[in-house]
Amino acid sequence: MLYRRKTYKINRETLEEAVRREIKEETGLNVKLYGITGIYHNTTMNIVNIVFRGEAEDGEFSFQKDEVLEGKFVLLTKDNIEQFITYPQLKNRVLDAMNPQYLPYESFRLKPYELLERYEGKKEQ
Repeated sequence: MLYRRKTYKINRETLEEAVRREIKEETGLNVKLYGITGIYHNTTMNIVNIVFRGEAEDGEFSFQKDEVLEGKFVLLTKDNIEQFITYPQLKNRVLDAMNPQYLPYESFRLKPYELLERYEGKKEQ
């Protein structure tokens, strides 16, 4: 990532590529992404989180034991979410992803224009 003129730029990597790479690095899993379910801005720390919904395709689940105390898959529902997620800002993100209304998103290059990838905005049935 480069910092230029008060903006950040991901070097030659689309947002989807960056998300897939980070998930692979953090969990060992390759994922299929369906779309963006929310954008969340923490004004206290000036952090923007972009949340994608997807599913694991392959790989072996692992995590860095010096950074994570426990890692496992659980089926989250509206009824049990508070057993696993205690921070309200994280709970909202997961609830939004459970009932997704995908936002449109695209990555492109200029000079000449080239569309690299696009997600359509839609509500999942």
